[in-house]
Amino acid sequence: TIYQYEASNPYNADNDVILRIAANNATTSAYYLAELTSEQEARVESLGESGYRDYVVSKDPRGRIFIVHRLDKDTSGIVLFAKDEKTKNQLQENWNEYVSLREYTAIVSGHPKEESGQIVQYLKETKTNLVYVSRHEDGKKAITNYSVIKSSEHYSMLKVTIETGRKNQIRVAFSSKKMPVVGDKKYGDKNKVNRLFLHANRLKIYYPVIKKDILFETSIPNEFKKFMSRDA
Repeated sequence: TIYQYEASNPYNADNDVILRIAANNATTSAYYLAELTSEQEARVESLGESGYRDYVVSKDPRGRIFIVHRLDKDTSGIVLFAKDEKTKNQLQENWNEYVSLREYTAIVSGHPKEESGQIVQYLKETKTNLVYVSRHEDGKKAITNYSVIKSSEHYSMLKVTIETGRKNQIRVAFSSKKMPVVGDKKYGDKNKVNRLFLHANRLKIYYPVIKKDILFETSIPNEFKKFMSRDA
């Protein structure tokens, strides 16, 4: 059984998983999952748990917050938190077993040769935190699946699912194919835009408290649709 919830109608658990919706810098008081803009995800990187703990405490003085996983810096979308350390540890220790879907929407420069495909790579990281594809099978294996949602003259909007959760995995996968994610200056994109066009919009995870899968979803950001329509 899959319990499906839109971010605008969050799953409301009393004691365990936290959802907070934060979009366009406007924060609601619902806490169970977080939908973050790219700017807010960057703030998670810089502030860690403290910034979000302050927010939770402002709503509930007894509230606590623990980050279960992270998105790449500047990636927007769904992030999961826990309300207690026991839940956080349980989810982290069983993350690969519990999570059955991690889906993203990306806009890349250029067009894939095929409408859908799989990219299998072995990734390594330099001392300056740049991830690259190893020529040998001596790095961390990364599996990235994609299909084309929409194409314009110069860009492609893709549905991307990952079977592994490596650092910068999606960004490196498409950059290595000469199709960097729009706005990804770190990996070679030349577009002058003010955000990274990569959004985590679906997460399906087994929730041990109710012993069922939960599917969290958000919509494709309007910025993505506007960007593609301008290049039609």
